[in-house]
Amino acid sequence: MPSLPERQTFEPVGLVRRFSAMFYEGILLVGVLLLAALPVVALTGVTPESTFFPLFALYIYTVAFLYLGWNWVRGGQTLAMKTWRFRVVEANAGRDIGWDDALLRYIWALPYWLLLLLAVHAQHRWPLAVALALWAALFAALALSVRDPKKRMLHDVLSKTVLVSDPRASANAAECEQADGKKDQ
Repeated sequence: MPSLPERQTFEPVGLVRRFSAMFYEGILLVGVLLLAALPVVALTGVTPESTFFPLFALYIYTVAFLYLGWNWVRGGQTLAMKTWRFRVVEANAGRDIGWDDALLRYIWALPYWLLLLLAVHAQHRWPLAVALALWAALFAALALSVRDPKKRMLHDVLSKTVLVSDPRASANAAECEQADGKKDQ
C-alpha cells in the first residue's frame, strides 16, 4: 500500500476544495448509480411503492460504497479527488485506508447526505421552522470542520481518516508546468 512520506506534514484540504470535489463526485456517482439501477428497474419494474424497494435501495447504497471504497482503498482518491489534488489517508499513520476504514467513512458520512436531503425536502413539504432547523444542524456540522486544525468533518474524525493535499499530484503538476514553459521558449 503506498503511503505518504514519513515525517512530512501535509496541508489539510479546506471546505472549498472538499465541496468542489463533492459536487463533481456527485455528478460522477449519479452516472454510476444510473448504470447500476437501469438493468434492475428494467427487469423488475421496481418503484418506491414496490415491496422490494428497500432491497433496491440497499443495492444502490452498496454500489455507491463499492465505487467510493474501491477508489479510496486503491490509491486514496476518486476521480474528483484526483482532479482537486487531494487524497484520503489514515489520520495517524498517513497510509492509504483499508476496506474497514472505507466502510466506516462511508457509514459516518451518510447522515450528512440524509440531513441535506431532508433539509431540501423540508423546504417544500414541512413547516419553515423544521426546514430551518435542519439547515442549521447541517451548517453546525460543517462549522465543526472549520474549527478543526486538520479541517476534518465529523465522519473523518469518527473513521480516523483525513483528507490531505496530494504531494505526488502537486509534484506532477509542477513538472508539467515546467515542461510547458520549456516548450513555449
